[in-house]
Amino acid sequence: MLRGLIDVMTWNTTQDGQAMASLRADAVRLMAMFAELSDERGMADAAVMCSWGMIAQGAHAEALTTAAEALRLAEHSGHQGGQARAHVALALAYWEHHQLDPPVMHIHTAVRHLVTALDLARSLGNVRYEAAVLQFLGIAHLEAGDLDASRRCLGEFPGHIAQV
Repeated sequence: MLRGLIDVMTWNTTQDGQAMASLRADAVRLMAMFAELSDERGMADAAVMCSWGMIAQGAHAEALTTAAEALRLAEHSGHQGGQARAHVALALAYWEHHQLDPPVMHIHTAVRHLVTALDLARSLGNVRYEAAVLQFLGIAHLEAGDLDASRRCLGEFPGHIAQV
């Protein structure tokens, strides 16, 4: 329940910069709670949330480490949804880190993580997450200079969403 509440509070706030600082602090607390229970799936989800907060605060190297730990936990526990979210967190951390050397390498690494996240979302039948990943992937392809791939991703809608 706390995980859902943190999501709602983070994405439905208008506080300048405070939302992500709160997200990070709350996610660290949530991660400690899941660690006390030895719940790797919950720890993976909380680590992804921590990574999002770190990315927003410009702590890209720390976000990469935390997202990689989230992926390790999700893979170890067989948590496919957590794996998809961890791959997106890794992609975004690399993407934000792309101003550093060499920028194209970081964008291509981000694209690889997003492709994996898309495969996982599709295997789970999660059309909402599939649409979100397609959006990120389209933007990443654009940043990498591949306009055709960007158009394909941004023009692709999961079947259930296209019918709505």
